[in-house]
Amino acid sequence: MSRSPRLCYFTYGTSAGYYHYALNQLRGLHESHPELDIDVFYVGTDDSDHFPNYVSEQHFVYTGNDSKIMNILQTMLLQLRLFIYLLRANPDVVQMNTHLRTQWHTLCITILLKALRVPVVRTVHERTEQRLGNIHSLSATVANWHFRLADHLIVHTETLRRELFRDGITTPTSVIRHGNYCFFRKYINDTDSSPYNDTNRPVVLFFGVKEHKGIEIFLNALNYAETKFEPWVVGPINDGDEKYAERARNTDGVETHFEFIPDRALARYFQHADIVALPYKEGTTSGALQLSLAFESAVITSALPCFTEYITSGETGIILEKTTPEEFACRLDELVAQPAYRQRLASGGFELANSKQFDWNYIAGQLIDIYSVRAPEQFGR
Repeated sequence: MSRSPRLCYFTYGTSAGYYHYALNQLRGLHESHPELDIDVFYVGTDDSDHFPNYVSEQHFVYTGNDSKIMNILQTMLLQLRLFIYLLRANPDVVQMNTHLRTQWHTLCITILLKALRVPVVRTVHERTEQRLGNIHSLSATVANWHFRLADHLIVHTETLRRELFRDGITTPTSVIRHGNYCFFRKYINDTDSSPYNDTNRPVVLFFGVKEHKGIEIFLNALNYAETKFEPWVVGPINDGDEKYAERARNTDGVETHFEFIPDRALARYFQHADIVALPYKEGTTSGALQLSLAFESAVITSALPCFTEYITSGETGIILEKTTPEEFACRLDELVAQPAYRQRLASGGFELANSKQFDWNYIAGQLIDIYSVRAPEQFGR
């Protein structure tokens, strides 16, 4: 009797966007292919259950508050346990959900998997750990080594697929859209009040204090806007971007909350947001876009492919022609002054989020198609 196909799934941690992506992807795989055995490895410190009971889970990197030496020793033991698992379980395919802690760590684990002849499928959310500034050539080189070693790559835009090919990466690459985040709607409570004072003015939300998300453009745009609205800037502060948080905190009329926001509380912010600001300067994917569409908020985005390949300007959102504070303020004023137009965009975006291409079960079918090429005996249809 043949055994069930076995997937080894690596993901980064349990408190970031990649975690929600992983949860939904795993749910889609399980619901559409319940016969699949899934073993999850993630970066963490505690023994709490972070994933559903239809998968097994364990750490492969330790990141506790112990001394650096203890962290290294703990991680070395976890790496040994991972090696024993790979020998004993002999997974049919390994799925890597983004890089694993560092590019070097990702590369080393990939080399090990190649030595054990385990097919590696890698999701490329971002090409390197850095998204802005002068990306170190070594960082880009190491990332490209990994892309070439992987058996199959998954990207979220056709633009990135072409970019990788143009850079000499000939690994088979599939474009699979970032799935929706409609699962967050289970936290909606119509009786929940606004996190701040109730207002009749439209709420404009900026989520995540990160330079690459265009926080500076957003704050500068407030000086040009002529309409009245309630600007909120919430979410964790990216290392090195503290100056933007301080500026937002000291800007009159801006409500702020600069901490990690649990799922239920996060839904409360997006539930009350009429408009979500996404003037990204750089990036190849955006979970914030999917959050915005799921909560039926109108979006204003930059013209990056992670937006232009997803939404249609004037129908499911607004795409800026120029990502400048002046242009952003102009389009923001349009949405604030025209509630019917704003609602039409929000409704169109919500309908888009619920379309087939963003359904996690549909995405799971696309993944299984890839796995079946890499391990036809176990995943072949």
